[in-house]
Amino acid sequence: MGSEAPAADMFKCPVCNGNVKTGPDDVVITCTYCGGTTTIEGKAIGDHLMASAVDADERMAGFQQFLDKNKGMNKSLVKGAQIVENQLIYVPVWTAKVKADSYYKGYKTVQVPVQKTRTVRDSDGTTRTETYTDYETGYVPVQDELHTDTHEPLLARKGARFYGLEDYLKDVKPEIGIPYNFEAIKDLEPVMLNAEIGQEEFEKAIHGRVADNHRATAASGLA
Repeated sequence: MGSEAPAADMFKCPVCNGNVKTGPDDVVITCTYCGGTTTIEGKAIGDHLMASAVDADERMAGFQQFLDKNKGMNKSLVKGAQIVENQLIYVPVWTAKVKADSYYKGYKTVQVPVQKTRTVRDSDGTTRTETYTDYETGYVPVQDELHTDTHEPLLARKGARFYGLEDYLKDVKPEIGIPYNFEAIKDLEPVMLNAEIGQEEFEKAIHGRVADNHRATAASGLA
């Protein structure tokens, strides 16, 4: 008798053979049993980082800031809210060290003062010629360089912007991350969100982001 194939929304972990529930867009899966992280094709992701824990006071402060930002007309929402349960959720983020150099040259438009003359008539009907300053569009050659040397993060969830998760990116700093260790957190029963954006799509998006930023900066310098 042949073995039963896993359901369409299940992924068999290549590390422990556990069946992991997945979403239709998941491309990088973290096993909820052993913590192994692989692509949907079963390729290991390798070494990666996770954020360190924060204490209760910091969690409460972050929660209150979120409520204050989204309270709308309910002014008492922040003071009246309490945390009754904590749920550890890991959000997947791709990040890469990006070095990019751009060189551009062109012409910048400027307003050039031009001395002109015109004939005017006073209240007595006497005409005279006067000199005045007008401005005409001129062009000045511009040549400059742009250099980027940063860490560029990208939330690997396609609906991130709808849930305000993009605000989380400002806190993603590889230098303060710690090596991923599922054994250290598994007893907390964390929710491990799978990545819906793979490495190739991430790299393409980051290349586009940096290129767009350089183009926008260059355009502002030529305006």
